Amino acid sequence: MAKVLLRVRTVKNDVRAVMNMKYDEGVEVAAKKLGMNVAYTEKGDVSSEEAVIEAIAAAFRKYNDLDVVFDKGGVGLEPMTYVFGKSATDVVRKALRIARSYIG
Repeated sequence: MAKVLLRVRTVKNDVRAVMNMKYDEGVEVAAKKLGMNVAYTEKGDVSSEEAVIEAIAAAFRKYNDLDVVFDKGGVGLEPMTYVFGKSATDVVRKALRIARSYIG
């Protein structure tokens, strides 16, 4: 996660924290329902951890102000949800909102 954060900070330096959650459609629906700014990693040649990290940074270059980036995985890569914020508590608040919406 440190590599993800360091790469994103080269694009958006006020992002100070990130956590990952499982990816499934319910998590995606919950984040969107809450009005969070979301993006997806591009489905090019995302076949390594480094490629995923670069795809996340590319999402920030494209959309700038993101709360959540969804990576639907690939060959040998597990799908993930990345939650970003200005502090660890900011990220936890977002993750809890997603979780509460997810479970209903």
